[in-house]
Amino acid sequence: MTFDTAQAERSLLEILDGLNGDRVVGLGVGLPGAVIATSCQCLPRPCGRALYPDPDAPSMPLLVRVRRPGSDQATNAVVSSAGAWSRLALLRSPSAAGLEVPEELNPAVTMERLLQEVAPARLGPAPADGSPARLRLPEGRWIEGTIGGAAFTARDAAERLEGALGAPVFGEDGRVIGVLALASGAGPAAPLCLLADQLPGWVLRRAGEAEPRADGGAGAGVRS
Repeated sequence: MTFDTAQAERSLLEILDGLNGDRVVGLGVGLPGAVIATSCQCLPRPCGRALYPDPDAPSMPLLVRVRRPGSDQATNAVVSSAGAWSRLALLRSPSAAGLEVPEELNPAVTMERLLQEVAPARLGPAPADGSPARLRLPEGRWIEGTIGGAAFTARDAAERLEGALGAPVFGEDGRVIGVLALASGAGPAAPLCLLADQLPGWVLRRAGEAEPRADGGAGAGVRS
């Protein structure tokens, strides 16, 4: 099976620095149910050890600026959940989260429109150790590696994963396995948040509903 990089790239989104800058701090991946998965380390402020939303500050939505790679048009997403224990953050449209927050200055770019242009990645089950995988670095280069102990290790020991926070890792079948939770750049390996193990049930159900079957209907979901 030939890995379809073009299809995988259609599910990618860039996470930007704060609400005004254009510096890319990481990547995210669009999932079924209009959800974006990324790393907590890409968020504008540290989560510490607390879950988000913060029960002590329910009226303070945490906004994240996102855009498609290669585009100069960005819009605001809202963090619907983030946990330091899993290092996984989920972003949604502010309206889907029941919030009214300002969109980006260009009113034509909304989260709803952005997510309509993104091909949701198909979820894969948690892979066995040694399974081949690959990810795309923010500069657009794909690298190959393997999965082992909930970590991604590049095949080339000279690789550095700096800047690849939140980058989705795909199996050879084109399904997304997880996102890089941490990427310090110290070496070719980085911890991986396995989506089949860490996604909340409602996201997994949406993924199952969207999964194509041989008869053209919806599938039964992701099984690890």
